Amino acid sequence: MLFLLLSKRHRDRANEVPSLRTFYLRLEMLLGVVILMGVCYGLAEHASWFDSIWLVWQTVTTVGYGDIPPRTYAGRTGVMICGIIGIVMLSYVVSAGLDYRDECKRRRKFGMENNPQTGSYLIVSCRDEKSLLTIINELRCVDTKAAICIVDDIIDSLPGRIAAMQGVHFVHGDILKAATYEQAGISSSKQVIFFPHQPALPVSDATTYTLVALAEELAPPHVPIIYFLVDPGNAERFSHMRAKAIPTDFAIHAAIQECQDPGSAEIFSTLMSNTHGANPTTFYPDKLIGWTWGELVNRVPHATKTMNQPINPLALIHQGRSNPCPNLDDIIAEGDSISLIVHRGFSYAAFEVEMAKISSKLP
Repeated sequence: MLFLLLSKRHRDRANEVPSLRTFYLRLEMLLGVVILMGVCYGLAEHASWFDSIWLVWQTVTTVGYGDIPPRTYAGRTGVMICGIIGIVMLSYVVSAGLDYRDECKRRRKFGMENNPQTGSYLIVSCRDEKSLLTIINELRCVDTKAAICIVDDIIDSLPGRIAAMQGVHFVHGDILKAATYEQAGISSSKQVIFFPHQPALPVSDATTYTLVALAEELAPPHVPIIYFLVDPGNAERFSHMRAKAIPTDFAIHAAIQECQDPGSAEIFSTLMSNTHGANPTTFYPDKLIGWTWGELVNRVPHATKTMNQPINPLALIHQGRSNPCPNLDDIIAEGDSISLIVHRGFSYAAFEVEMAKISSKLP
């Protein structure tokens, strides 16, 4: 009866976790004993309903205030029976509650629970502890309270250091099934990041393609999806998708660039790390629409001086393609974005206001 009175969410939870169902059944039995004994005491002692339940509660919990002692033989016998049965049943209820607590810990450890967080960064198929620590620390350098949900179908549990972190959830399940991403909370996620399922094999890009396609169906359009591409030659098959690719051989590109331009690899490393302070940040122009790239570049030094903040233009992003070296007469059009190297806490709105003031003063 108690089980039927629960909400659908709690009934579903009880059906999913046997130890919780056991807890509810034992609690129902305990309540049944208390009510039955209360009725029997009330009939034997001609006591009110409240006094009967009050005495039974004292007996079951062994508090025993003694303010309403039974006076008839039937009442005393009933209280003795109630005490024995009640104490046993109460211990069963407590035991079932502890079992449920332990079961919850086990389910969280092995990725069986739904992600309780909203606005999570979903990290899929990242199995290297060092890489996980790096990406979590980098994300939380910008967003200190960033919620993280790690999704995988191979590892059974998270490494100890990561599992101990606050706000990090783990979901273990088939990454090719929608149910796994629904369990991870993809509909309310902040970003989805796919690592290669088999990092050393270009064929892994085929799996990534399937996963990205699935994520684009399940995630709202505003949720960014990022994936690592093993073989750049496979980029064409992703061309119709809104997801953005990151080559896994980025380190190789940095090394090659270092050979041609000493010091560039360190620049790449600094720009890619949030912990170094200044980072490329994408902004969507409002008052700057219609400006040329040359006008932007010429006025930024004035804004840097008046705002007392370092600001460096990095790239113009047009139709999803980044141009780190635009022509000075390239127009910043509707739908374009610009990448600026700035420190955290930079106010782009204030920057545009300042740029408008500068534009009115300069020829």
